[in-house]
Amino acid sequence: MENTWFCQFQQLPKSLTVGDILFLNCEGSLKKSFNQESLQIEFLNPEEKYSLVLLDVLKQEEGFLSLKVTSYQTGLFQKTFYISDGKESVKVENVSFEVQSLLTDKDKQAQGPFGPFLSYSSYMIFFIFFILCFISGLSVFFYRFFKRTRFVKKIFKRKSYLNPSKAFVLKLRKDSDSLKDLFENLEEGFKTFLEDRFLIPVSHQKDKKILKLLKRYHPFVYKESKFSIKQVLNEFALMDKSNLDYKSYLKLKKICQNLVFSLEDKI
Repeated sequence: MENTWFCQFQQLPKSLTVGDILFLNCEGSLKKSFNQESLQIEFLNPEEKYSLVLLDVLKQEEGFLSLKVTSYQTGLFQKTFYISDGKESVKVENVSFEVQSLLTDKDKQAQGPFGPFLSYSSYMIFFIFFILCFISGLSVFFYRFFKRTRFVKKIFKRKSYLNPSKAFVLKLRKDSDSLKDLFENLEEGFKTFLEDRFLIPVSHQKDKKILKLLKRYHPFVYKESKFSIKQVLNEFALMDKSNLDYKSYLKLKKICQNLVFSLEDKI
């Protein structure tokens, strides 16, 4: 036969809400005292475990327990439960109370489709923010798309019947008595080749931007040749136009030619 105890609340309030602190006094017979560290309130149905939760054991004497408890479930409580420490267990019946929701009927009606976490106003703000982000993203996409389309059309109008590498070689045949003009012509020819071959805007762009565009539209070429292209672009950027010599020009010209011919077959 199960050992049944009698429990009642101290000064039970007329109106209880979720989380309110209650004090429960229980009396009965027990051969051994409870282990307070492992003491808990148990239900046969696990879904009911939050209807009455033990917070603390305030006092324990022979045949007497004073417990600090609370409830996290709304509704009328008329259930049988057990006080147990894992070894000793007693049954408790005839304990009843009612817990009301913290939300008023008005609050419940104002709840959005995500329950109490998001009201309709919060949901609408989230929805509008999502739409704005979507429109912004779509605008950026179409802006880049039409900008690139205009650039590609411009490149095809400019391109000659020669392929980009041959056009580069032809441009280098332009003679000049000025070393400065030769270097500038070499730089212009190399960047024009990059534009015509890979259809990316190179003129008036910083080196990092050129490599970034190459990575976006031609990841394989970027992976295989980024260091070579970066080296040539750095040579042009660091070139001291007040101290040029023909030997340096020929060396850089050879590097550019080799790189151009190696890039011609990539993509």
